[in-house]
Amino acid sequence: MHDPRGSEVARQRLASGNALHTLIKAFCLGLPVPRNELTHAVGAATVDYLVRLALVTWEHDTLIPLIAIDAAQDLLIAHDQARKGEPLMSDHVIGLGPAPRALAALTVRLKAGRMLDLGTGSGIHALLALNHCDEAVATDINPRALAYTRFNAALNRLAIPTTRQGNLFEPLADEAFDLIVANPPYVLSPDSSLHFRDSRMAGDELSRTVVREAAGHLTDGGFASILVSWAHGEEEAWQAPLAGWVRGTGCDALLLRFRTYDPVTYASLWIREEAGFAETLDRWLSYYDGLGIRAMSSGAVILRRRSGVNWMRSARMRSAPIQDASQHLLQIFDASDRLSRMSDAELLEQRFRPHPSHRIHRTGVSRGGSYVVEGQYLETIGGIPIRVSLGEFGARLLGQLDGNRSLRTLASQLTPTRSMTAGDAARSAVQLVTELFAFGFLEIDGSALDPRGLVDIDVDSRERSLVTS
Repeated sequence: MHDPRGSEVARQRLASGNALHTLIKAFCLGLPVPRNELTHAVGAATVDYLVRLALVTWEHDTLIPLIAIDAAQDLLIAHDQARKGEPLMSDHVIGLGPAPRALAALTVRLKAGRMLDLGTGSGIHALLALNHCDEAVATDINPRALAYTRFNAALNRLAIPTTRQGNLFEPLADEAFDLIVANPPYVLSPDSSLHFRDSRMAGDELSRTVVREAAGHLTDGGFASILVSWAHGEEEAWQAPLAGWVRGTGCDALLLRFRTYDPVTYASLWIREEAGFAETLDRWLSYYDGLGIRAMSSGAVILRRRSGVNWMRSARMRSAPIQDASQHLLQIFDASDRLSRMSDAELLEQRFRPHPSHRIHRTGVSRGGSYVVEGQYLETIGGIPIRVSLGEFGARLLGQLDGNRSLRTLASQLTPTRSMTAGDAARSAVQLVTELFAFGFLEIDGSALDPRGLVDIDVDSRERSLVTS
């Protein structure tokens, strides 16, 4: 939304009047620009062309930009302006806010054939995928979104993705893709006024439908990254509904939670209408009450289609920006594959050491003239922002994992805490190391790898749940 204070600061910083500053003011900040200034920047013929394309309009002797442009990596992405105090059109095409940027970071960037950008919006995910996919297909129920996708491809001098109008997977029949990226209208909303927000499906049915149908459109080994919102009980494990969605889909699944909300907080974040906000909020809360919704979460589901016994794993993300997480995702999927093939006894024979992709934090209190460690936790550096807490036993175990001794040896040599038996120590070691290895905090010494390598062992058709947090 347009911020008058920020606009005035930007106006002062961009006061030199050179061509680049003029274009930034008009199309990145949405500021009106005097006609002579824009003409001086790009020429009279270009100004006339921008008017004919309806990218700018006249108001007296000032040009008003009708689109905005965001930057993503090396791309320029055009989208609709969102001005404070002005209602959004039902077919408004959003820019690169937190959700599109998070989804871009959570996309696996492997060389692939065909990719699908479901609910393409501005087309950002289809265009990013052209760097590593042979073909991009973009779908949206909103024809203006497809027009923006084609415009943005031309703006960046890229191949124009195949665009198809329709709801969700309807335009795709039984086509399969090596990569699916989806930022659908997942908001739990009683309304149908905004295409990018409202799905007209009750509760979290839209998210559930996209997850399950995406699994059926993946090729073997193909990945899907899907942003979702879902309802759950106040005392229910946040991942329980998502586990039900992915079970039986033929896919391994990583379930990520960004944040959990109460109904008032969630609704207030998504209601765009300023006029009558109180009445709209009451209506949204009545809708949640009628569905029995007391808590909801937002996050992402990462799927990979694979035959055999499928696993599920989950993690709560810290409230930190997600950096390019492609390699971290591949690391998690590879580690979870290995863990799904190992018994606890086999795991205890492995030799683990820290992976150089995290930091340790310690908090302490002053007691008797010295500091006593009160708590310790690990955090990833880059990739998916994940935190794992360590107890006293876990912290001591972590300090011994040097890749030279088996986990069984280390667990037997560590003195258990007061409430632990020797058996408890081994079980605790397995539980902690499983979580740390799965999320990239540990690696297995090369000489101690599972001798079966990466060969799938077809045990039975049951899924093995590895939900850990």
